[in-house]
Amino acid sequence: MGLGFLTDIVQIRIDRSKAFFYLFASLILGGLCNFIAMGQMKVLNFFIG
Repeated sequence: MGLGFLTDIVQIRIDRSKAFFYLFASLILGGLCNFIAMGQMKVLNFFIG
């Protein structure tokens, strides 16, 4: 999510209309990564313990 935020700062200087799209996309993808990591931990816990 941090990298997406930095990309958004750069895009604000280039084109403001694209900057909001990048910010929205980085927030959505960051949230999806959290769900994927949660699922991986559940599977790992199932096999280990």
